[in-house]
Amino acid sequence: MGNPNTFTHLLPRLINTPSYPLAMSEDSLSKLLVSKEEVNRELLAEVLSPYVKLSKDTSDVIYLPAFGKLTNAEKILVFLLAKKAAKSLGLPVEREEASPTEISRLTGVNYDSVKPTVSSLAKKRVLQKAGDSYFVANHAIFNVKEMLVHKGGD
Repeated sequence: MGNPNTFTHLLPRLINTPSYPLAMSEDSLSKLLVSKEEVNRELLAEVLSPYVKLSKDTSDVIYLPAFGKLTNAEKILVFLLAKKAAKSLGLPVEREEASPTEISRLTGVNYDSVKPTVSSLAKKRVLQKAGDSYFVANHAIFNVKEMLVHKGGD
């Protein structure tokens, strides 16, 4: 075993010790851990791909024909998710949030429809409010996907 004063008997254990707590490496629940800021890019792409593309040069949202078949609420959600995707891709977007005026101007949805719709979606916790603007929280992307499934988005 060697001289107990040199601690060489501990080397095999130190070399094979994982850099994270052992309990965490063996815990199947650890697969559930994510960062609050982490965006599921695969899910986001899956949700958006039938409805929009993003311009590399201008960050503009380019609407595909299927976008026109969405309800006003769905158009708003897809638009806000597109802003989230643009931000996540590092495109020149100031923020992922948008005001009702901006949503109306960039989606073509009448402002008088946007205001009550975003308010209703916020009450349902699909949207979150930041000042006078709204955004889709990362945890709600799956909810939006479920809302769009019947539209051919899956």
